[in-house]
Amino acid sequence: MGGGVTRAIQAAVTPGRVNRLQVGLFVVLFSVVAALTVALAQRSGPVAIAQEETTVTRATVELPSVPEGDLLLFASINPPALLGAPASSMERGAPIPPDQIQQLIQWGTPVEEHAPAETEMEHDDPATSPEEVEGGHDGLTLPGSLFSSPDGRYAAVQLYPGPMAVVLLIDLADRNKPVLSRLTPEGFGRFLGWHPDSRHALYVALDLMVSDPGLWIVDVVEGTHQRIETPGLVAPEGLTAAAFSPAGATVVYATHGGMGTGSELWATTEGGEPRKLWSDKVTVVGSLSYSPDGKYIAFSNLLDSPVPFAKAGLWVVEIESEQASFLTVMDGGHGQQPLWSRDSAELYFVRRDNLDDTTADYETEALVSSIRAFRLEEREERELASSDGARQIDLSLTPAGELVFASNRNGAAELWVVSPDGNLRQVTIDGSAKRHPLVVSSATQSQP
Repeated sequence: MGGGVTRAIQAAVTPGRVNRLQVGLFVVLFSVVAALTVALAQRSGPVAIAQEETTVTRATVELPSVPEGDLLLFASINPPALLGAPASSMERGAPIPPDQIQQLIQWGTPVEEHAPAETEMEHDDPATSPEEVEGGHDGLTLPGSLFSSPDGRYAAVQLYPGPMAVVLLIDLADRNKPVLSRLTPEGFGRFLGWHPDSRHALYVALDLMVSDPGLWIVDVVEGTHQRIETPGLVAPEGLTAAAFSPAGATVVYATHGGMGTGSELWATTEGGEPRKLWSDKVTVVGSLSYSPDGKYIAFSNLLDSPVPFAKAGLWVVEIESEQASFLTVMDGGHGQQPLWSRDSAELYFVRRDNLDDTTADYETEALVSSIRAFRLEEREERELASSDGARQIDLSLTPAGELVFASNRNGAAELWVVSPDGNLRQVTIDGSAKRHPLVVSSATQSQP
């Protein structure tokens, strides 16, 4: 990447907070056994992305072919699986015909039914999870959040066996032969975000099965990583959120020292000292999002307490002045980050509407929520999709600037789309519960 782009990164949550933030999300573990070497660098400050000379050979699985063009990916609950469909199907105004939805990966088989694989995994279509697999809840594995690279070549899939996660990487460069691998060859961790170059990713490696836990910059092509030293961070679980600036030269990250210590928001660039942008002694930063124009950072913060789904505040920090402003209240604890409109004028978010219902503080099923937009300059909030007494969750921005999400407003959790002007339509209708929709744009650049 040109210009020696920095990566001092990331964000924080205590082990308990990591678990609580993921309650109600799907849990999956996918682990591929392979003898791998990792090239890394350890430094006491921001680290420029450098090309590693060592290439890690990762075990891969070839997935069923997927259609060209924008691709809708999402998770199903029963059976636990990753599915895909042409995104053009949902843009026609009518729900996607069930025969256009294909299953790419299925999880959920108890671990004892899986035979261990060695270097390569073979499967019948649809793909079954390569080994070795450990069970999540009740011995089953379930898919979690999805993250598309800026150029649309890759999709990262976060999988939870409980409080710890494994991240898978789908390479969509050849739509006829998509390839599945692990983001890292071993260990557990969380995906934190893509660099604008679509080749590097932020990842926090937990201190199990790896010799250098902490904040990593992973080269998704080579499979190598660099470890970034984060002064003052006691444990990798203390990284709660992070985001790259649009140019990739600045990283903002949040740290948390443990329950009762609050949270701090920092920014760092190559060759400069980290700057503290914001701090609070009673809340924890749960998510971060850089505005496309690079002028603002949006973040959410939750009360630093054992309540897993406490309501969250939505804030922005102006980068130049380092001035933080509270905007409104949003849903907290379900892994949702605020999303920016393409022109940086609005923030989209999920708002919890039943704030006084204490049951919703502990049970995802009790959540009643709506989709909102907040216009920054005018400080005006408006409703895009009402709750109708139901749960709207897993909000994601499409390449067309619309919002796709999961909702149980008509019974089962189906996928819906709402436009910035409030035009709401249902995307799926087969009655099976779904989560974590993501539209991956057509790949616009290739990498070696």
